[in-house]
Amino acid sequence: MIEKGNLEDVWANADYIVEGEYTTGAQEQLYIENNGVIASFDREPRPSVWGSLQCPYYVHKALMALCNLPPEKVRVVQVETGGAFGGKEEYPSMIAGHASLLAMKSGHPVKIVTTVSKT
Repeated sequence: MIEKGNLEDVWANADYIVEGEYTTGAQEQLYIENNGVIASFDREPRPSVWGSLQCPYYVHKALMALCNLPPEKVRVVQVETGGAFGGKEEYPSMIAGHASLLAMKSGHPVKIVTTVSKT
């Protein structure tokens, strides 16, 4: 059951009000497998990216914006994805973007795989 009430009454009747500013450090969750992509950039132009992704449409949208291309000129292929539990939603867009730009500049396919440091 959800009830709505007057927020001012809640503040007025609270036994304690704790105010403060709280911060946490940046975090990136640990996946069961590494994040990785392979990118090529055809002279059409057309970036193509293959990767272990949870949300290929996020990567597609990011590459469209990065390369200033319409949807039909960007190809994203989701290969088998191991356990990521939400961790491979947004971050692959960054890796795919870097790999695509490097492929475009070099004229060769580029593979980027992240590793986990044990420090």
